Amino acid sequence: MIPQAASDTARLPIGIPTPLKPTTTFPNADDEQEQPPHKRRRAADNEDAPPKEYTRHQDLWLEDGTIVIVAESTLFRVHKSVLRRHSDFFFDMFAMPQPEFTEEMVDGCPVVQFHDTAADVAHILSALYTRVHEAPSVERFDYISAILRLGGKYQIRALEREALRRLQEAYPTRLEDFQRASHPPRTYFRARSEPFQVLKLVQTVRGDDAEAQKKLDRIAAVAMYECCQLDPEEVASVEKDGLQLDSQFHRQYAAGRWRLQEQKALIANKFLGWRVPGSFTTCCSGWDNEWAKHLQGAVEANYFLSVDALTCSANDPLFRSTVERLCFTCSTQLTSEYDSQVREVWIRLSEVLRVPSPT
Repeated sequence: MIPQAASDTARLPIGIPTPLKPTTTFPNADDEQEQPPHKRRRAADNEDAPPKEYTRHQDLWLEDGTIVIVAESTLFRVHKSVLRRHSDFFFDMFAMPQPEFTEEMVDGCPVVQFHDTAADVAHILSALYTRVHEAPSVERFDYISAILRLGGKYQIRALEREALRRLQEAYPTRLEDFQRASHPPRTYFRARSEPFQVLKLVQTVRGDDAEAQKKLDRIAAVAMYECCQLDPEEVASVEKDGLQLDSQFHRQYAAGRWRLQEQKALIANKFLGWRVPGSFTTCCSGWDNEWAKHLQGAVEANYFLSVDALTCSANDPLFRSTVERLCFTCSTQLTSEYDSQVREVWIRLSEVLRVPSPT
């Protein structure tokens, strides 16, 4: 709680003239259940509890600001006009008749309480005051996460769209873009735990329209695919680093790896069985004597345990070593069939991985 006792004012490090008492509060978007009323604290508790100290944000305390936002123990002084211009939520709120402010002011500005982290509020306010093309080139996941979640919560559509665009750069919704970004492996947010964080993020937000939700669902499927590319030891290492993954994720992860192995095997069976009567042409019969040796090499390399079912034909070593021994006609036909099967997996990726949409 923000202190209300006059004696606490002296403890505020920024010289606030009157005790803070927020006039408007915004509930945390994650709090879905009604909270029970707070019990009155005993006098002894009030005496023992240290007063909370507040600090002004270094970059987002603007001397000509017209409203003060409180998040955790940080104060932001910004402009109503900026919030109103970018946010439907604030446009509607500021259009409503406001009560007279007496003691509920800081430096002559009304105060509102945000039940979001100070870091998230700093990200979203910085985004509003900084044009998109001036944003740093090295992306940080916490920034993308904040502008997507709070952009939706406070109906700042431009930030929602920007976050979605940047997520799509890292997790493309087109197969060709995904395959280009995956070779060599991409490091967009430069964190090993990134796909797990992205998956959790996009499964807890909703798009502002059907098209945006479709993109979020696709990003979730691609993120889950990326998670499945890590073996169990790597996942355990990510958890040791502090990321919490629940039992539902572990079940989904294990089932997803099995299904991707199944899809990869189906693709391999198609091009490894090209000599079956009726499959492709029969002009490359001279390779029959080497076929068993080639297949044995694939087994020894654990090819049939791989989970990279979206790898294009040009980046599949077993496939390349197969078609390079064939004539142009057979190679072209086999490549077309391989890529068609990969595209089918891509189209059905959410189904293959059983990725749920937000509820």
